[in-house]
Amino acid sequence: MIPNALVRIVVAMLVAVALLPQMAAAATHMVTVGDNFFSPSSLTIQVGDTVQWNNASGGNAHNVTANNGSFASGTSSSFTFSRTFNSAGTFGYQCTIHSGMNGSITVQSDGGGSADLAVQSVNATNGTYAPGDAISVAVSIQNVGNAASSAYTVRIYASTNSTINGSDTEIGSSARAALAAGQMSNFNVNGTFPGNIADGNYFIGALIEINDSNNANNTGHDQTAITVTTPAGNTFEINNGLNDAWFNPDTDGQGFFVIVFPVIHKMFLSMFTYDVERPPGNVTALLGEPGHRWLTAFGDYSGDTAVLAIDLTQGGVFDSHDPVPTHDPTYGTFTVTFTDCHTGEVSYDIPSASQAGVVPIQRITNDNVPLCEEQQPP
Repeated sequence: MIPNALVRIVVAMLVAVALLPQMAAAATHMVTVGDNFFSPSSLTIQVGDTVQWNNASGGNAHNVTANNGSFASGTSSSFTFSRTFNSAGTFGYQCTIHSGMNGSITVQSDGGGSADLAVQSVNATNGTYAPGDAISVAVSIQNVGNAASSAYTVRIYASTNSTINGSDTEIGSSARAALAAGQMSNFNVNGTFPGNIADGNYFIGALIEINDSNNANNTGHDQTAITVTTPAGNTFEINNGLNDAWFNPDTDGQGFFVIVFPVIHKMFLSMFTYDVERPPGNVTALLGEPGHRWLTAFGDYSGDTAVLAIDLTQGGVFDSHDPVPTHDPTYGTFTVTFTDCHTGEVSYDIPSASQAGVVPIQRITNDNVPLCEEQQPP
């Protein structure tokens, strides 16, 4: 007969061995607290993992405070703060004394569950469009799985049939944050029909770009087809005569620089603007104005329209190579459409800032108008 004490020892060893993979799976993830930013600002971890925030810059005082009040670091110009996440979900946080200094932690379940994103509805603004026209598409995505998803991208396509896939004509996209199990996300995607799209009837559909447990429900489309028709005289062509400073007189003090590269058929755009809200009055900047913001974008153009990916550059210091700035080329989309050599509009879609809209633009000076006009087709 085996002694009871020996049996208890064997059972304890077996339990320890069973728990060892779970214990080994726990990890600590580092987030840098800089002046007015968290890096990385978005982090995906597993249940049981720990996040450690380090504010060692010696600059302004900051804090790490959960949006739902579940954790807070206290405010200091130098601190280390840790939090272990024991349940799945998405947890937003912020520095409460610096507007726009936000971050999020997506905690994925390690209990055998899986995410499953599904397109629940797609509703396009129905009607007749011309090549180069903008279109607004309302999309609903739900995580019908039992674990948090990773971040994902929704691409909008125009298809000649009701089967939506990546070989159709892409007209827009939107990078989206992770969804907790059961969470629904409703949002609009601003798209643009390419200048070379053929006339005809098209179904407008959405495709979720993610590797989840079920790809069968990653597409959906509006049941009503739209019509694309090229109107007579729609012959404006983007060219390097548009290289100039552009602005909206109603928001003087903000504006755009446009540079067209005709050899590679690309456009670069920079936007000089302000934050979506004014910073508190006690916020100062060592250089410039605390509310100033600038965005850059780059992409292809066709006909009168350019679709440009916004690249968010952050983490650098004035006139210095150290620290090396980071780039996020999925921050959003600018769609630039020109009516003629004098006027146009910039549609913007910036999901992380919940900003979408249209800015009418005109030249600040007319020096390059003759160059633009002489390159238009007869």
